[in-house]
Amino acid sequence: MEVLAPAPVTNEPMPGTSEGPGCDRGALRVLAHVHTGTYNAGPEAVAMMRLFCGVVSDDLNTFAYDANVAGLGYSLEFADNLSLSVGGFNDKLPDLMKVVVERVADVLEDFEAAGKSIQDVTSEEELCEALGERGQELVEKLEVQRQILLQDYKNFTREEPWSVGNYYLSQLMLRKSWHLDEYIQVLENMPDLLAMSGAVRQALSAVQVDMLVHGNATQDAAKDFAEIFCTNLKRLGAKPLPELRKKEVTKLPKESTTVFEFDLAKLNPAQENCCTQVVYQVGKTNEDFKRDACLSLSCHIAHVSAFQKLRTELQLGYIVQAFPAVTEDVCGFSVLVQGNREHPKDVDQLIEDWLADFGQELEAMSDENFRKNVQAMVNERTQRYSRLVQETTRHWAEILPRRYKFSRVVEATEALENIQKEEVLEFFKEYLAKGAASRRKLSVRVLGTSAGDVKSEVEEPDVLLTSLEDLRRFHGVTESFPPAAFSEMPTSDE
Repeated sequence: MEVLAPAPVTNEPMPGTSEGPGCDRGALRVLAHVHTGTYNAGPEAVAMMRLFCGVVSDDLNTFAYDANVAGLGYSLEFADNLSLSVGGFNDKLPDLMKVVVERVADVLEDFEAAGKSIQDVTSEEELCEALGERGQELVEKLEVQRQILLQDYKNFTREEPWSVGNYYLSQLMLRKSWHLDEYIQVLENMPDLLAMSGAVRQALSAVQVDMLVHGNATQDAAKDFAEIFCTNLKRLGAKPLPELRKKEVTKLPKESTTVFEFDLAKLNPAQENCCTQVVYQVGKTNEDFKRDACLSLSCHIAHVSAFQKLRTELQLGYIVQAFPAVTEDVCGFSVLVQGNREHPKDVDQLIEDWLADFGQELEAMSDENFRKNVQAMVNERTQRYSRLVQETTRHWAEILPRRYKFSRVVEATEALENIQKEEVLEFFKEYLAKGAASRRKLSVRVLGTSAGDVKSEVEEPDVLLTSLEDLRRFHGVTESFPPAAFSEMPTSDE
């Protein structure tokens, strides 16, 4: 079992966590990420792990409340791997972690015992007797978590169009991703206890662990946290995972427009708003800091310009944003518009019209105004952290993908400070302008009911995708970017 701990004793919460307030009150945070082979095993294995984490968290409710009152908090979840985060006052934090990780092992063993006890049961009365009080309690918690998760997934189409579009953007960009419908199919029926506990034990049978201890802690204290965590994984029979899953990001066709169109109105007739998000894919981040600086600065300047033109003047929607789009280590320039005034096809064309004008804005921008925008971004990046959680996130962003380049922000900021207007113009002409040699465009369009009220005469795109099957076929005929390489963890002398 590989344990990367301690990393620099170093905060933003991990994405998707639901930590209690105590997690950011204290002077210490501990993040642990358990890499498993679960995601490759299929949607059923993933769903079982998510259910299991929900049951463990539910089982810890009483304890978690008392811990929160004492200024401590935790989060346990499974997205594509298992994540644990604890935070609060450092003198009691090891006790919190110990309770949480021990409960993971205890609940799994209790599920296994309950599953074995009912193997030969034939009646409801025998079932209750065989399960016992603890078994019945876990079965009830499992059913509650199943209903919560199932309802969560089924309510997906009731989310805002931009959120639905962002989900399908991720589905298109990240290959070999399971879809919500596949999880729903698994969760429609109550899982067999032994099957579920078997899936969890299999998931934890081979792991690698990344851990970050940040705040008021010594190196010995960091090692103690790692020992607490790994002792319980070994209790479950965990062995070293041979290799980590490498995520593949789709490389969009060059000099072409790919469109994914999703008819949300069919599934949610109450949603009148449409959403259009265009992404001009640039390439892998951190390979060329100058190119990254050009992208960041272009988005910074474009945000105000797009809002002025598309929101204030054309009134296309109540949400208008221009921002960097990042999928794993691949970045791009993105514009998002949500509203009910125009069909997404026409919004896409209006974004293109604005983009052409934006290129002219960049050319006409005075050197003084250009430097002001650069300085504004530099000031933002060099601003002192106001909360421990902000610094943790920055370090964790280097540790989790195993890059360990903790000077990256400094180097990126230096590239930004030295950037010239001519370089930004060259970047625009290379990646963003219509007909640009390296232009790779994706348009994700989510149709609300208002799309049926207007007709569009815009020509169909080069590639039109309208279903999950289309997305997966598209993956089969397109290339992907090379997966990011892992670096060696630096020693304490580096």
